[in-house]
Amino acid sequence: MVVGMQECTPFEPEWFGNPNNHPKKPNNWDLNPPTTQLSDYYDAGLRLANLTYNLPNFFGGGCLDDRTPLSSTGEFLVQQMQEMGILVDCSHSSERTTLDIISMATRPVVCSHSNVNALNDNPRNISDRVIKGIADTGGLIGVNAVSVFLNWSRKDGEDIDRADTGPFPPPATIKQYVDVMDYIRHLVGIDYIGIGGDFGNPQPQIAPPPSQSFLYPPEMTYNQPHGLIYVTNFHGPDGLPFLRAELVRRGYSSVDIAKILGGNWMRIFREAWNA
Repeated sequence: MVVGMQECTPFEPEWFGNPNNHPKKPNNWDLNPPTTQLSDYYDAGLRLANLTYNLPNFFGGGCLDDRTPLSSTGEFLVQQMQEMGILVDCSHSSERTTLDIISMATRPVVCSHSNVNALNDNPRNISDRVIKGIADTGGLIGVNAVSVFLNWSRKDGEDIDRADTGPFPPPATIKQYVDVMDYIRHLVGIDYIGIGGDFGNPQPQIAPPPSQSFLYPPEMTYNQPHGLIYVTNFHGPDGLPFLRAELVRRGYSSVDIAKILGGNWMRIFREAWNA
C-alpha cells in the first residue's frame, strides 16, 4: 500500500490559519528557507503527491487552467519532495506546470493515473510533450481506467444539456484501454507504462451535474450520479486477467507484461524513494 495525496494544499500558509497567529506555525513561508509540514507527512508515510487537483493553487496550475505555471513555492516543494524521497505526480496538473516540474526534476516524475490526449481530447489527458518529458525523467504514465477519460471529449462537452442528461457513450472497452498503452509504447517505449486505474471510491463522485460544477465541468465529464463508470471488465484488480489477455492478444511479451503489471512501478519506487 502506497500513501499518496491528490493535492498539496496542506502545505499552503493558510491551511491552519495565518502561521503568524498559530502557535506551531506549521507552514511558515516567511522564512528562508520556508518551514512546512512536508517532513511530518513523510514520517507518517507519504510517498507520492500531486501538487494540484484540477484547479490552480499556491504551487501551480491544475489541468483546468493551463495558464498557470509552477510557482516559486511549487519549485521549492518539488525540490524538497525529490530530496526527501516523495514521488512527484502530475496527473491533475496543467501542462505548463507539469513541463516546469519535468525541467527541474532530478528523479523520476509520474502521471500516476492519466491517459493520452491524442486519442481523446479531454482536460484530464496529457499531451505527447508531457509523455516524452515524463519518460525523459525515467518516470511513467499509469493508464487510467475511468471510462470518461477514454470516451468523452471537450467537443462532447460543448453540448451542456447532453453532459447532464445524455445520451452518454457506452463504457469504454479493455481494447480502448490497451490502445492507450500501445500509443505510449510506440511513442516512448514499454518502460514508461503502468496501471493507474483510479479505482476505489464506490460513492457518487460527480455532484452536482457537470453544468453546475466548476471542478468537474462538461468538457471533462458527463453526469455519473451513482459513482464513476470504469472500463468494462476492469473495475478493480479482479479485472487484471482481462487486461493480461488483451496484452497477450496484441503480442506483448511476458517481459513486457510483467513491466506493465508492476515492474515499471517498482523500478520508479526504488529510484524515487531512496530505496
